[in-house]
Amino acid sequence: MVSKAGFILPSLTSSATETLQDVPSYAKISETSYHSIHPSYLSAQISASLERLKLDKLDIFMLNNPERMLGDKYLPGGYTKSRLYKEIGEAFVHLDEEVAKGRIGGYGICSNALHVSTTDDHLSLETIVESRSDHGWELNNFVAIEAPLNLYERELVSEAFPEKSLAREAKVS
Repeated sequence: MVSKAGFILPSLTSSATETLQDVPSYAKISETSYHSIHPSYLSAQISASLERLKLDKLDIFMLNNPERMLGDKYLPGGYTKSRLYKEIGEAFVHLDEEVAKGRIGGYGICSNALHVSTTDDHLSLETIVESRSDHGWELNNFVAIEAPLNLYERELVSEAFPEKSLAREAKVS
């Protein structure tokens, strides 16, 4: 079973402030849209997924569209890529702990921009993998990448620039 987290949506029974009170770090994308990959948020989301699915372990847990955090319109100076890469590394370290606890089998990233190097919110798989040297997360636990692949979005395996495709980059990494 696969689950993912990142988007924070206020519940119908609470305000955004109540929903965010236990999330130490997040990006505010709009008045009603927030995003976080902070370890405490991920831990709570894993617990919620396990409870909803009535499971003891998720096969894979994904960071859902972390590039959305770059769209923070409210943080002075904006949400930088360097900050996001650092937070992805910190999230992966935490997810290694979740693997060790047996709550997840591995982790990955679900992204709409990881495979499109021409977008402003593109994240580099190579840079993410290189962050291991700064954070010490386990490459063997990073087991999945989810990116769009359909008739119109073929950049994942693009023949125009095969040496730059995400599929090739993932194979080399």
